[in-house]
Amino acid sequence: MATQRLELLDNTRPNLRAAGYLRVSTEDQLLGHGLAYTERKVKDYASRKGWGYVQTFADEGVSGTLPAEERPDLSRLIEHVHRTPRPFDVVAVVEGRQIGRNGRAFWPWVWRLEDLGVFTAITSLQIDNTTERGRDAMREEADYAEREWNRLRRRLQGGIQEAAELGGYPGGTIPFGWHAPKLEKGKLTRYEIHIKEAACIRRAAELYLFERSWERTARMLNAEGHRTRGDALWTRKNLKMRMLGHAIQSNEVIWRGKGALVDHAGEPVFGRQVVIKLPVILDADTARALRETPARKTWRQPERFRVYSLTGLMTSQCGRRYSGTNRRDDYYDYVCSGRSLPFGERCKCRPVPAEDTENRVWSEVRQLVTDADRMESMARDWLSAAPEVDYASRIDDLTQQIEQQEAAIAASTAVAAKMAAARGLLGQDAERAVEKTTTPLFRELEDLEKLRREAQGWLRDRQEAAERLETLRAMADKARSRLGSLGPAEQAEMLSLFGVRVRVLEPPASRRGVPCDLRAWFVEHKRDVPVLSDAAWVRAWPILCVPQLTEEHGRLLLGAMLYKAANGGRWVDIGPRFGARGGRLQVAAHRWRKSGRWDRVMEALRGLPAVPVWSGPPARLEITVRPLGEFSSEDGECSGCSWGSRCRSRCARRSPAVRSRPISAAPWRRSS
Repeated sequence: MATQRLELLDNTRPNLRAAGYLRVSTEDQLLGHGLAYTERKVKDYASRKGWGYVQTFADEGVSGTLPAEERPDLSRLIEHVHRTPRPFDVVAVVEGRQIGRNGRAFWPWVWRLEDLGVFTAITSLQIDNTTERGRDAMREEADYAEREWNRLRRRLQGGIQEAAELGGYPGGTIPFGWHAPKLEKGKLTRYEIHIKEAACIRRAAELYLFERSWERTARMLNAEGHRTRGDALWTRKNLKMRMLGHAIQSNEVIWRGKGALVDHAGEPVFGRQVVIKLPVILDADTARALRETPARKTWRQPERFRVYSLTGLMTSQCGRRYSGTNRRDDYYDYVCSGRSLPFGERCKCRPVPAEDTENRVWSEVRQLVTDADRMESMARDWLSAAPEVDYASRIDDLTQQIEQQEAAIAASTAVAAKMAAARGLLGQDAERAVEKTTTPLFRELEDLEKLRREAQGWLRDRQEAAERLETLRAMADKARSRLGSLGPAEQAEMLSLFGVRVRVLEPPASRRGVPCDLRAWFVEHKRDVPVLSDAAWVRAWPILCVPQLTEEHGRLLLGAMLYKAANGGRWVDIGPRFGARGGRLQVAAHRWRKSGRWDRVMEALRGLPAVPVWSGPPARLEITVRPLGEFSSEDGECSGCSWGSRCRSRCARRSPAVRSRPISAAPWRRSS
């Protein structure tokens, strides 16, 4: 298509429509090269060529180092290029550096526009690619620019290498504690100690060797007014990283070390590795003491960010209880208590995500509560499961028997004493004779009192069961009208009242890496993941089109991001599937999110076919509801765990009779 159009232009030379792209930075404006000046030069060139000038795209005060998507009018120009019909045929610029600071940014952009049927004119060089001669001239100019760029880069890197070998400052990030003051042109800039930062380092070393805590050291530094180079407060992690870093520990900087561009043999491309010595801030003994002095272990008060409604109600595969914990920011889990045991006894139960598990359990309980007929039937079953006995009459009868027994003991004691006197027994002999006569009577009295206590315990249990069922009915009636508005604390209370127990039959697959930002975006916006079809790509490409990105590569990047959101996985595993490095995909996703392009693309794809966002295989749970029943080890409770008597209900702890005569009503159980 582009080739046929070029041949037509060469043969017929029709009138073309030109659009100008103008960009000036601050220093250009100071020299008088403002937008009016550059626009006049573009219009003059179009007039000499006989082209019609239709539109101007201008970015004022914008640096040439910014990518295209961060320049408003350049992004708008690229969107116009993809329109049908296209509003212009030629893009005219004064200089190539208006698109990018070097030829590697400008010339690929020119060739991509040419493939789309849009041509480019450079007014300062008086060339354009609307003709074969113009295209040849532009290619020669591109080759010359590439050779010039390589020559300048070799010269620049050679100067930097020489400065590093002489012990000077070659550029890049300066370690905390030093600075490189600018000198007159031609003089070698060297590292020097930064007085304020060096004082902070020495004070930090002194505090840590005394406190043996990076966190307390950071707090004390902040209280004394010390700050980071960015004027931020010190944190434990930041301070430890600086103080134990290579620069402070060894008083040296390795130039062309980690992160340097290397060739196929692993050697730096632009020069050999150089070790640059720094002025000493900490002596070797102090630096070694920082490395070898272990931090004192401190106990932190756990912060309660949320209510964990299933803490103590959920049992792991090893038979121990789960409790809620916040292991990461905004990442809540239930962790088995067996994970905190000594190393040899520690279990391998995987954490269970809190929010997903709580929602599933609460959903099952809501279904039960909203079924009024089923609730009433279960309540009658639970209440009628206990034996129908008139405990009040039984208690009155036992009380009368106890009174009669006490009277019989008193009479027997008097008779036995008289008989002992008649036999001439005195002292201990008389007491033994009386005791022998009354001992059987006292044993019968103890048995009667024990039976009365058991009957009283059963009566209290039955009364409490009835009260609890009435409370349960009232709470269920109230919950039906506002189930959606119950908070976590109220949900936890209802789960406890219903006697909910959860057994984890199979925990979810273990998570690796950090939480996925792309999945979090779809979850937050309650959106499904669009399918990247040809129709979807037609909508997405005008938004993603930038000079540095080809259409094929852009579709690959977007496809990998949507695949990760729909199927899960790590970037390092997804990269080979799409023929790219996982780190490159992750960086691209971060930049798209930060620049807003991701939001615009997802808005453009709204309404197209989509698939659900990945949530991972959920845990397999068994949910049991038994408000009045006992939970044995078969119901998901551990009879030998550290909870001990807490595995039993309040009635079971108080009355031994309950343990011998458990309620036989069948629990409501559901596996999911």
